[in-house]
Amino acid sequence: MTNRLLIALAVLCMALPAHAEDTSNGLTLGTSETLSLGDLRDMGLCINQIQQQTMNIYMEVTRKAVPSSAEAKIEDLKVITKGSLDANARYEPVRPEWLTYYIGTLEPIIHLFKVDLDSTRSGASKVMVPTSTVEEFHKLLNNFDIELTKINKCLDVIHDKMSDPHGNVAIAQEAVKLYDVTLEMEKARHYAFNAVKLANQRGETREAVPIK
Repeated sequence: MTNRLLIALAVLCMALPAHAEDTSNGLTLGTSETLSLGDLRDMGLCINQIQQQTMNIYMEVTRKAVPSSAEAKIEDLKVITKGSLDANARYEPVRPEWLTYYIGTLEPIIHLFKVDLDSTRSGASKVMVPTSTVEEFHKLLNNFDIELTKINKCLDVIHDKMSDPHGNVAIAQEAVKLYDVTLEMEKARHYAFNAVKLANQRGETREAVPIK
């Protein structure tokens, strides 16, 4: 068992409510086979949490010394981009403990996303969507799997770099990549939400989404 997984399990035990111990029903696709607007809303909440922790990682590694002229107010970070990162800046040393916490908070959410997708792929569970959207959902769910793989690769790099007190720029670059992935996931979720909403209004029948 890797250190990252051990950290994630520890945070999961501390952070999730008692009724979340049984994850057999999945976290993102709900307890029913029929994909609902509520399920897609809840998926958005999970994506939002991933995005927030990604921004926390970025803020942690881009801290600069505070001048005597500084104000007490801390500005909220709205977005992060490659252009917002100054590779030549003097950043405060990386604090591994904080990065460990942020990564540990992310891991259980990503793991449960993956469990849902793998369960559907193996045939252990089904995702029933409006008939007119089956093909699009097939593409969306497979792309979602690719995005989760990208997230895990970024987290691997961050984990490897966080013991380096001067790994700020490398970690921040991975955080930007993570953030970009969440934007793509959220864009796909918006499309799915609107497609299901429209199909529901038409009273369409449901079919299972095949995932290969």
